Amino acid sequence: MAMVAPRALVETGDSLYYWLGDRSNTIDAAATEKIYNTYGIGDRFGYYIDSNHSHCAVPAYQQAALEPFIDRFLLGQDVDTHLAVSWQEADAMQPGQQPTIDPNMWTAWWGSNNPTFPNNAVWNSGANVALPVQQNLSLNSGDTVSATFALQMPGTHGAATVTYPYGFVETDVTCPDSSYYTLKIPLTGQSFSIPANDTSLHASTAGSTTVPNTCTGAGQTTGAYFFALGVQSPGAGNPGGPGFQTTDGTQATAQTEPLNVTFNISDNGNGGTWAPMTTVNFQNPYSCTPPGCPLTPVVTWPTPSNITYPTALSSTQLNATASAQQIAGMQISGSSGEETTIPLPGTFAYSPAAGTVLHPGTYLLSTTFTPDAVGSSYGKYTIATASVPITVGQANSTITWPAPSSIKYRTPLSSNQLDATASIPGTFVYSPPAGTVLKPGTYTLSVTFTPTDSVDYSSATASVPLTVTK
Repeated sequence: MAMVAPRALVETGDSLYYWLGDRSNTIDAAATEKIYNTYGIGDRFGYYIDSNHSHCAVPAYQQAALEPFIDRFLLGQDVDTHLAVSWQEADAMQPGQQPTIDPNMWTAWWGSNNPTFPNNAVWNSGANVALPVQQNLSLNSGDTVSATFALQMPGTHGAATVTYPYGFVETDVTCPDSSYYTLKIPLTGQSFSIPANDTSLHASTAGSTTVPNTCTGAGQTTGAYFFALGVQSPGAGNPGGPGFQTTDGTQATAQTEPLNVTFNISDNGNGGTWAPMTTVNFQNPYSCTPPGCPLTPVVTWPTPSNITYPTALSSTQLNATASAQQIAGMQISGSSGEETTIPLPGTFAYSPAAGTVLHPGTYLLSTTFTPDAVGSSYGKYTIATASVPITVGQANSTITWPAPSSIKYRTPLSSNQLDATASIPGTFVYSPPAGTVLKPGTYTLSVTFTPTDSVDYSSATASVPLTVTK
């Protein structure tokens, strides 16, 4: 679709028609949207994908949403053409009608230059994977081809038992006469006990097979693929269980630990290059239950203005709001059918909490928003977080120092003249100091005040005039 750029394009679909490939169309639409946005022409592309209408049909509410594209790009009118409705938003209008699929599993890494292998859920319940590696091998009839995979759990994690039910490694072998065949190396099911915080590599038991007498001469490989599957022979209607399972983490809250996987393939001990580590879990921010995934709230929190000690945190600083994207109107003729932003009721938990008095410095305020309609399915919302910086400045010290009466020559300066006071405890340093005898004339007495609490309060200076007579 992106090849249409820079021309205007709008895509519609119905996610309930599996044979229309609408799910892949949705991911394509998201990718096209990224490309159009990159070129600065995001307003020229839109998509509207929902359910519950006939295929090859544009219902009335979609017509209302599509009209701005016609008005702008065919009729030259100055209208808004923002249109990006996926079935996640659409389910707010058609509860329970959308398919159970999370587009983020394919798109979450976009822009990071660090692709992670997509799978259908958090990895402790659905990590069917397929990993590639480039490996050039020369295979002769009767050779033993071996394959091994290895696991690693990085960072801080709990003790875990990782189970690998079944899988294999496949490689395509090209013969000298340009014919080819596929060689499969089976890998048996096995478990790995990984202690808490253990980041070492845990290698599997190797699988092996014998090269058949298929080629006349040595066959060549250029790559291989590793598969982790839930069952050995799924069969029609039974896609099988997860490829990896772990006892570590709580799926209901998606608190899982990353699992890195690599593998290799060798021929009679030659080769054996490990594939680059691949993180096979998609770290869903939520766990989905039928009929689908919840929406993620958008937390808006403007950066608060600086405050001074001892101002207590209040709603002036702790003023985050939450919203969500939904479709305007219902599925009836005349509704706009476009996305709209709605406020989302719920509870904000702030850290530090309201009433806290922060000492001078720079801090990061954070909040966790729990929607009233929190849940793990369509029509519900995930918990969301946000943070903003705030700077707390020192409080100003206040000096009170009445101008002293004139004094006669030879009268030394004393507490009669050097009698400044401050709003808080501290020390005064006068210039000129006490005991000084000034000649006749007009002078400016000055003082520097240093508060006892120099962390929370600033120093201050003041001055007063003094006349010395003959």
